[in-house]
Amino acid sequence: MGSSRLICCFIGVLLHLWKSPGCSAASSIDVPLRGAAIQSSALPGGGAGWAIDGSCSPIWVQSCAHTKQQDNPWWRLQLDGVYRVSVIEVTNRNVFMERLDGVEIHIGDLLVNNGNDNPRCAIIHNVPDSLTQSVQCWGMEGMYVNFYKPFPFTYLTLCEVKVYGELAPPPTSITIQAMGRNLTLVGKRLCWSDALF
Repeated sequence: MGSSRLICCFIGVLLHLWKSPGCSAASSIDVPLRGAAIQSSALPGGGAGWAIDGSCSPIWVQSCAHTKQQDNPWWRLQLDGVYRVSVIEVTNRNVFMERLDGVEIHIGDLLVNNGNDNPRCAIIHNVPDSLTQSVQCWGMEGMYVNFYKPFPFTYLTLCEVKVYGELAPPPTSITIQAMGRNLTLVGKRLCWSDALF
């Protein structure tokens, strides 16, 4: 009876450690953040939403987001709030591994240049065909996660993107009165209004 328990425990450990091809173990621990995706252009069958469909399949037709060949292609995930992003996982296509080389990941709250001017978390290099790379973003805050390829006449292909993090706390505010006005610091923004006496 003791040996059957040992075998069951061993099988349980093996199942816990097993990873399906192209998918990271992080997805079994945390739930990816949800949001809506958009991209600069799309080949037929390569719409932005395919990169967040939950499938790690590296075959691009109706499984990967795929832009047309263009200058500076981008893909953006709009989260349902402002989050502190810890880890981003990206799965590469089964061919043309170089299409992810040089892709920048940006995180922030602004849509200047389609969100591509937000602070940069990382630059992706050398992701083998069909495999998933994890990128640490160390709690960068934002509502938008952008994949931006700043090169002329090129493609951007993302077969799966998973973003992990936690909801950012609301910004704190401090109000002081100076020269007949209320000065309020909300997060990083300074606001003013007429003081009421």
